[in-house]
Amino acid sequence: ALHFCSKTMRDGGKTIDTFVKHKTLRQQNSKLWDRRTASYLGWGDTKDSSRAALIYDYALRYQKSEADVRRWLHDNWSSWQRTNPPWFTEEWRKHVGERSDFPQGMLPPQAIAQIQGEKESRQAAES
Repeated sequence: ALHFCSKTMRDGGKTIDTFVKHKTLRQQNSKLWDRRTASYLGWGDTKDSSRAALIYDYALRYQKSEADVRRWLHDNWSSWQRTNPPWFTEEWRKHVGERSDFPQGMLPPQAIAQIQGEKESRQAAES
């Protein structure tokens, strides 16, 4: 610690600038969107599972970009319906479908149809 402090004093504080960088939540999530594969226990260790966790946990304004989220959802939804990854649960789909911060067109048509069908099934089961 003493070495770090004396070096910081000698180089005018530049060490701190390279050692610690403050990022906004959006900047941090953008980095995670591109690189991270970790997610919730049981969800797998892929970029998709990590991105699913980011979307589940954070508002759209804290995501890498609206365009990236839209592209990811549109490009992959059909594949997820076929392969059914561990995180692609009815609960996850319901949560994504109820997002008030998602603009029109964020979800692909097959997602809207699937989420609506599941909602109708839940309602029928409750009746």
